[in-house]
Amino acid sequence: MTMGMDEKRISLFGNFGSLNLGNECTLQAIIHHIRRLSPGADIECICTNPEDVSSRHGVPAIPMSRRLAGTLPEGSRKHRKPLVWRLARLLFVRFPWEIVDWARAIRTLTGRGMLVMTGTGMLTDCTEGPFGLPYQIFKWAVSAKLCRLQLSFVSVGVEPVRLRLTTFFINTSLRLADYVSFRDRHSRDYMQTMGYHGMGFIFPDLAFSLPEKILPGLKAETSPRDIVGVGLFDYVGRGGGGIAQERLYRDYVEKLSAFVAWLVGRGHPVRVLIGDIRYDNPVRDDFRASLAAKGIQYGECNITDEPVFSVRNLLDQIVATDMVVATRYHNIVLALMLQKPVISISYERKNDALMAALGLSDYCQRIDRFDVQRLTEQFAQLEKNAAGVTTQIQRKTTEYRNALGEQFATLFAPHAPARGTAHPFIDRK
Repeated sequence: MTMGMDEKRISLFGNFGSLNLGNECTLQAIIHHIRRLSPGADIECICTNPEDVSSRHGVPAIPMSRRLAGTLPEGSRKHRKPLVWRLARLLFVRFPWEIVDWARAIRTLTGRGMLVMTGTGMLTDCTEGPFGLPYQIFKWAVSAKLCRLQLSFVSVGVEPVRLRLTTFFINTSLRLADYVSFRDRHSRDYMQTMGYHGMGFIFPDLAFSLPEKILPGLKAETSPRDIVGVGLFDYVGRGGGGIAQERLYRDYVEKLSAFVAWLVGRGHPVRVLIGDIRYDNPVRDDFRASLAAKGIQYGECNITDEPVFSVRNLLDQIVATDMVVATRYHNIVLALMLQKPVISISYERKNDALMAALGLSDYCQRIDRFDVQRLTEQFAQLEKNAAGVTTQIQRKTTEYRNALGEQFATLFAPHAPARGTAHPFIDRK
C-alpha cells in the first residue's frame, strides 16, 4: 500500500548544512522532485546544521543529534584524545546523551511515513570513525523501523570503511531498508565485499537530476583560448595530520600551481573553483602563494577567483568555463551536468567510477600519483577531442536524468509501484 499525495510525510536524512556544496545540490535535487511529484508532501530534513538547511532549502529541519548540532560529525577534524579521557566522556557524557537522542529520534519519526537516506557518499568512516555518521545512520534507521516507516537508501555512495563496527552499523541499516539504490557499481560491489548481499539497484548520483530551470544557460562569453576551471581541494586536511600529510598537501598544491602556470603560459584564462566552503576556502591562500612564488599574479595573468556561497554561485562559475580540471566529486558532476569536458584528479574510487561510466577514463589520474606532465598531455588530448567528448557527455547525462526520474516516480509519485520494484539502472559501456 502506498501513501496518497497529501499523506506523504517524508523525512530526509544526511550531512546537510555543512557548507559542502555537493551535499547541498543533492538535497536541492531530491526536494525539487518530491515537490514535483507530490505537491502536498510534508518534507522535513534531519541533518547536521538545521539553520543553514532551512535557510537554503526552505524546509523544516532538525539536528540528527543534539551532540552534533551545528558541527560536522565527531572526529572529522579532531586529533584523538587519550584513552582514559575518551572512556570517561563515553560513560558520563556520551551515554546519557545517546539515551536522550534515541528517544528524540523515535519521537520525531512517530507519525511520519518515510525516512530517506539521501544520496551523498554517506556510507563510510574514512574521516569520522564509526560513531560519527555511520552510527547516526544506524540510530535513525532502527528508529524508523520501530516507528514502522518506509526506509529508503536512495543513490547512496560507499567510500572506504576501515572498522568492523562501521560495517555492522552500515550492513544492519541497509538490511532494515525497504529500498536501496547505490550511485554506482563501485559502491554496490564494495558493499558486497563487506557482506551485504541484499537488494541494491544502481541509479546515478542525485545531483544529475538538478532541475533544469536552475542550470545556467550556455556560456555567453567567447575567448581566443579555452577558459579552464581548476578545482581546489582540501587534500589530507591541508596537511594538518603530521609531517607526512603536510608533505603530500604541499606537493599537491605545488603541482596544481605548476599546471596552472603552464595553462597561463599558453594563454588560457583560468577560473578557480571550490566545492566546500568550509574546507576549500583556506586552500585558496596556499594556492595563490604557490603561484606567486612562480611569478604569477592573478591580476596580471587572467586568473579569476570569486567567492562562492551557494550551489547557484558554483554553477554560474562553472558555466563560464570551457573545460574543467577538478578533484571534488560533485565539482565533476556539476561540470558534466553543464556539458563541460572534465579531467579528474581523483582522491577516491568514486571519481574513477564516475568518469568510467561517462567513457572518460583516459582523463583521470590519482591525486597521490599526480604527474604534471601527464596532466598537460591529458589536457591537450581533451582539447583536441572536446567536441566529441561534449556530445558523449550530453547523451549520458540525459540518460542519467531520465533514470533518476524513474527512481523518483517509484518512490514519491502518488500512485507509486510497490516498494522495491524500481528497475535497476545499468551503466552501458
